[in-house]
Amino acid sequence: MVNLKNKLSPPAQFDLAELKNRRQQLINIIRKNSGTGLLLLFNTENARFNSNFYYLTNITQPSSIFLLSIDKKKAKSFLFITDKDKTKELWEGEMLTAEDVKKKYKFDWVLYLSEFNNEITKLIRPHKYLYFNFGDSSKFDRLVNSEIIKKRDQQRQGEIPIQAVFDSRVIIDQMRQIKSNFEIEQMQYACEVSAIAITEAMRSVTSGINERAIMGVLYQNYFAYGLAGPSYPPIIGSGKNSCVLHYSANNQKIPKNSVVLIDAAGEYNGYCADITRTVPANKKFTPAQKAVYEIVLKAQRQAITYVKKNRSIEDYHQAALKIIVEGLRQLKLLKGSVDKIIDKGSYKKFYMHKAGHFLGLDTHDVGIYRENDKWLKFKPGMIVTVEPGIYIRAEQGIPKEFHNIGIRLEDDILVTNKGNQNLTASAPIEIAEIEALY
Repeated sequence: MVNLKNKLSPPAQFDLAELKNRRQQLINIIRKNSGTGLLLLFNTENARFNSNFYYLTNITQPSSIFLLSIDKKKAKSFLFITDKDKTKELWEGEMLTAEDVKKKYKFDWVLYLSEFNNEITKLIRPHKYLYFNFGDSSKFDRLVNSEIIKKRDQQRQGEIPIQAVFDSRVIIDQMRQIKSNFEIEQMQYACEVSAIAITEAMRSVTSGINERAIMGVLYQNYFAYGLAGPSYPPIIGSGKNSCVLHYSANNQKIPKNSVVLIDAAGEYNGYCADITRTVPANKKFTPAQKAVYEIVLKAQRQAITYVKKNRSIEDYHQAALKIIVEGLRQLKLLKGSVDKIIDKGSYKKFYMHKAGHFLGLDTHDVGIYRENDKWLKFKPGMIVTVEPGIYIRAEQGIPKEFHNIGIRLEDDILVTNKGNQNLTASAPIEIAEIEALY
C-alpha cells in the first residue's frame, strides 16, 4: 500500500538564479584557465539526460546542443533544440518553441537543430580553445574533429587553428561535487520519499512472496510522492541473492528464514537518493543473522562519524573495514590479526567493495576521489553514501547457520559546517525498529 500519511512538500524544481550562477561559475573558471574558449555539450539521445548538460541548461530534451562562447569581456549562450513538428506534436504533445525556451531559461540564442550545421563553423571560428568531451558521442566526435581539421587547413585564409581541447568534465564534475542549497533541497526530498518507500517495502516483506512484489511497493510510493521513478535498478535480494552485489532479476520466491536485502531509492528532479536496508523474511532475525547485522550496523555508525570536513572517503572506508574484519574474526569466519587480514585482503571473500561513493545527479556521482596523490578531503556541501556490508555464501567450511546471509546498510550523508546530516535516517535501521515493523 502507498502511505500518504506523511505530508511532504516537494521543493520547486527550477530556479533561474541557480542556473545562471552555475554558468557564470563555469565562465569564470574557463577565463582563469585559458582566457577565452568555446564550450560544446551534447545531450544524449537516450531517455535519461546527460547530467552535465542538464546541470547547465535544465533541459532534458534528447539530442539538444549547448554552447557557451567566452571571450575576455563577454560570454554568450546558445541552445539548439528539436525542430517543431506538427505530426510529432499530434502523437506526443505540444513542443516548446525556440522563443519559449529562450524566454524561460534566458539563453542568449535558441535555435533549431536543423540550423546547427550552418552555425557551428561560425561559432568555432573565433576560438583557439575548445572545451569538449571526446568519447560522449561518436557522431559529435566526428563533427567537432572535422571542424578542428577545417580550421587547421584554412590557416592560409587567415583562420587560427585550435590550440588546445580541454575536457570540460574535469571542470563541471568538480563544480557538481559541492551541492548548492537548491541542490540539497532536491536531494533531501528524494531521500525523504525514498526513506518512506523503503520503509513500506520492508514492512511488506514476508517469506513465500515474490521479490518483485517488494519492488512494486517501492514504485507505488515513488510515484505517489512525485518522484520520477527509481534512481537506479533496484536490488531485492533474498536468500542467496542477498549475497549478489548487483542482483537485478528480483523474481524469486523469498525463502523461509532468509534475509532480504533491499537496495533501492528514487529520483527527484534528476537528483538521486541511494538507500539499503536488510530485513528478516520471518519477522525476526535468527541469532546468526542478528550477529552479522550488528557488525555491519556498528561499522556503518562508526564510518558515518568520519563523514565531516577534512576527512575522506578512504577514512570512513578504513574505519568500517576494521570493525567488519574484527567482527568476522569473532564469528571465527576469519583467522589472524586484523592488520594481517587487511594486508592479505582475505576479508574480500565477505566484503569486496568500498564503503561509499559520491551522490548527486548520478547515483555514482562525478568528482575526483584523489587530488595530488592524496585522498580528497570533504567539504561542506558534499554528499556521500555510507554502505558497508558482509556477504556470506553457502560454502564448505562455513557453519550452516551463516549460509546465504547478505547484510548491507546504506545511508546518504551530507557534509555540513558542523559535522554531517543523515538525509535518510528516517528509514528504520535498528534491529528493534525493523522487527517492530511487522
